[in-house]
Amino acid sequence: MSYHLANKLAKEGQDVVFISKVPYYEQPQEILVNGNKIILTSWPSKVKNSSLKDFLWFIKLFWKFSPHTVLGHYNGGLVSIILSKILSFGKVLTIDHHHTCSEGFILDKGELDTKLKIFFLRRRLYYQFFCDYVICPSDYALDDLENFFNYKNGKTIPHALSDRFLPQTKLVHDFEGEIKLCYLGRLDKGKNVDLLLNSIKTHHQNYPQSKITLHIAGFSLEPSQETQNEIEFPFIRFSGRLNYENIDDFFQSHDCCIIPSKSDSFNLVAIESLMNGTPIIISTKCGVTDFLEDSVDCFMVKPDEDNLREILEKIEEDPDSLKRLQTRKSFLSKFEMEIYLQNFENFFKSINALNQGLKK
Repeated sequence: MSYHLANKLAKEGQDVVFISKVPYYEQPQEILVNGNKIILTSWPSKVKNSSLKDFLWFIKLFWKFSPHTVLGHYNGGLVSIILSKILSFGKVLTIDHHHTCSEGFILDKGELDTKLKIFFLRRRLYYQFFCDYVICPSDYALDDLENFFNYKNGKTIPHALSDRFLPQTKLVHDFEGEIKLCYLGRLDKGKNVDLLLNSIKTHHQNYPQSKITLHIAGFSLEPSQETQNEIEFPFIRFSGRLNYENIDDFFQSHDCCIIPSKSDSFNLVAIESLMNGTPIIISTKCGVTDFLEDSVDCFMVKPDEDNLREILEKIEEDPDSLKRLQTRKSFLSKFEMEIYLQNFENFFKSINALNQGLKK
């Protein structure tokens, strides 16, 4: 998303310094877009960008290019925004993103301990004193930003993807042998995969002739746990982490993607699935549901075992209900990259950032 935004800004007359994590640039590169520069570079540190070396590197970068606006996105935003505010004596316009909600942190940690309380305090202070605006991927995330972090200058702009779906792709959902469900992502507590596993096991106990299978890909359990599950429950399969180039094939080879998260500020997997024409069953605690309609774009469920079992029963008895969901139409009308870029253009115009020049 960030690189597409950089290109759009260059096309509209801005020079952009783009600090990339992947790919990693050992040496800066410069490309021209409509006669304007995009300078591609990377932090000295490849993992966390918080070392003294990173600080000194960004200070040199700042003095060299003198940006009027700094947009933080994922890794490195904290350092670049704090230093930009300090070095410019508060004059630089700073914009960051609120990607993970407080509830997600607490769920993954298991408790709100002292270390997490300190992290939240630091985040509140960072937003209040160093960020002029904070972008949220959903109203769900915006509510967290306003009510938990007490920050009132947020703006909702949903995530997006460039469409990779090929016109000649043929999706076959005949449900004759199996109803193939998939899950893609981390297995953190907040992702609720344990509950999903329990729900599908219970469903098979209630429906011994069930056609439903579950394929889990992503950050895996311990190999012994995976093997034990696959031996005891042949309708469950684990395949570990997928390479990104294999994700489209993964979605297209399944009948439905299920996302049972207890808390997600957005959930990019959902729109990856919609882009590939694969229906989704998704938790109401995912921010992306702010832009979806139950039984039209997706099936929404509360992230508890009773509701998960109910939706499994529904698709067992009426698998064609999945076919009736709008997948590609939903993606193209709500989550295609051009929509994201237009949302950002409108945002920039509203704060007059483009009149000053935008650099990242």
